[in-house]
Amino acid sequence: MVVEFSLVLDIGLIIIFAALFNLLARLFKQPLLLSYIIAGIILGSIFVGSLNFNIAGLTIGVTNKEEVMLLSELGVAFLLFSIGIETNLSRLKGFTKTIVLGTVLQVILTILFFYIFAVYLALLPFYEAFLVGIILSFSSTMLVVKILSDEHVLDTLHGRLMLGFLIVQDIIVILLLPMFSSSSEIFNYAFLARFAFSGLFLLLLTVFLAKYVFPILFKFAAKDKNILFLLALSVCFGFIFLSKFFLNIPIAIGAFVAGLSLSILPYNFEIYTEIKGVRDLFVTIFFVMLGMQISLSSFLQGQYLAILVLSLITVFLIKPLILSALTLVAGYGMRIALIVGFGLAQASEFSFVLAGEGLRAGLLSQGTFSIVLVVVAISMVLTPYTFSYEKKIVRFFESLFLRLGILGNIKFTRKLVGLQEYKEMRNHLVIFGAGTMGNTLISGLLGKQILVIDHNPDTVRALKSKGINAVYGEAQNEEVWKKLNLKNAIAVLVVIPDIEASLSLIKYAKEENPRLPIFGRAHYYTEGLKLYDAGCDYVIMPHVVGSNVLLKALLSFLNSGKMNECTALQNEFFEYLKEASKDEQMKSIFRYRNNLFD
Repeated sequence: MVVEFSLVLDIGLIIIFAALFNLLARLFKQPLLLSYIIAGIILGSIFVGSLNFNIAGLTIGVTNKEEVMLLSELGVAFLLFSIGIETNLSRLKGFTKTIVLGTVLQVILTILFFYIFAVYLALLPFYEAFLVGIILSFSSTMLVVKILSDEHVLDTLHGRLMLGFLIVQDIIVILLLPMFSSSSEIFNYAFLARFAFSGLFLLLLTVFLAKYVFPILFKFAAKDKNILFLLALSVCFGFIFLSKFFLNIPIAIGAFVAGLSLSILPYNFEIYTEIKGVRDLFVTIFFVMLGMQISLSSFLQGQYLAILVLSLITVFLIKPLILSALTLVAGYGMRIALIVGFGLAQASEFSFVLAGEGLRAGLLSQGTFSIVLVVVAISMVLTPYTFSYEKKIVRFFESLFLRLGILGNIKFTRKLVGLQEYKEMRNHLVIFGAGTMGNTLISGLLGKQILVIDHNPDTVRALKSKGINAVYGEAQNEEVWKKLNLKNAIAVLVVIPDIEASLSLIKYAKEENPRLPIFGRAHYYTEGLKLYDAGCDYVIMPHVVGSNVLLKALLSFLNSGKMNECTALQNEFFEYLKEASKDEQMKSIFRYRNNLFD
């Protein structure tokens, strides 16, 4: 009975330790993946596993490692399945050439840099150096997308470029997974031919099922969440079985393709939500098991310390500079190029997966595996700080390249020319931000002298198509500020969600023109006070105003029992909502139809 229960105990310990360190990670605002790795280190043979502590005949520590490792493989499969469901290849539409060619070149150049130095310095055997180069060449989709979303810059030009690079990197990871199974088979033409045939068969089967079978099945299943959940899992396991037992390719590839087949369905968000709990369980087991395999003794060896330094240089300097150079050559300007490059200065969650596969296949030594995991963890911890110091990093390299005579070359900004053209004005209104509130202001000010600045290229193009003077730029870009002719403006409206950018802009505007009236928007009371302290003359909080209007209507109903005041303007507002929603749809169409990035 004790032996039979030991596997349950192992899983329970993994979950308990993961939960404890997850709480600590949230407390210190660190990536959750890092907490799982640390939980594995503590639970492994270095700490808890070395105590040989027993309770009622049960050993405290993970004893059924082979069985648990099998569950962790499912963690990889479910992780890739969920990423496949979320993958939207239409995001690459319009700038496919730049992203695909740029990503392929970036991966190749990053691998070459690490490989050449690791082999030249005799730090690693050639194939192991090659694999580590692959592991370090990818960036974290989960971490970067979260930060971009939190900062409300996912739809900016640099946000879309970063997202495009990440999507293509994820696809390349899937294609390179077989390299981590066996070094001998990679150079076997029969293996490569079999792999290509299996991949082609899987792709054709996916297209057929996604087009003719899954839409019918999931249309019925979507009516019941339980059926939707079970059918989604069935598709995942079906592709896993097909990959493992018939096509002889890694189950991770089968799971990712299964996710892709569901990504085009109108229910893909519901599917992702339903399977998220199962995915998180198995992914947690996977990352804790990775942590358990780390050997801290490796850090005492000079060879591995040198590998650590070379890896950190590759991730934090070489890869960002390669990405920046490729983005710059593509014509997006130095500022955007540097933001993109250093925004992707971290290793990927897939790096954990690739390292685990390499260790399992005996292609990576225990020491190399441990070093790689530490590098990945460090890069993820430092990524939020990289974004925080983005402005200083950009300014440093801009000044450096300016001294080298590179910055002024017009061909490096050719993709921005149309977006940054605008008519110079006097006695004009400057509006920063063309979101929901900004658009309302713009509509009400048509016919007046207005200059709109927004960081969404599609919004700028849409405004220009309506004859509105608009320019692409970010609120914190001082080069944009200098073009606004604030000394001759009659007012500035700052309606962007980024409070730090708003404060910087207001400070600059007041320095340029102390008498310039500035109107601002705040989400929180403390933000409103900061805006006033910075020199803002009028601050509005839309949520507060809206809640007051709603409260007035509600009290009218409670006091009179009639809906007269609530419904007085209902029809008029309903018509307004219909018109506004059309504008939102037009923006969406604009996003995918224009060839801004070609």
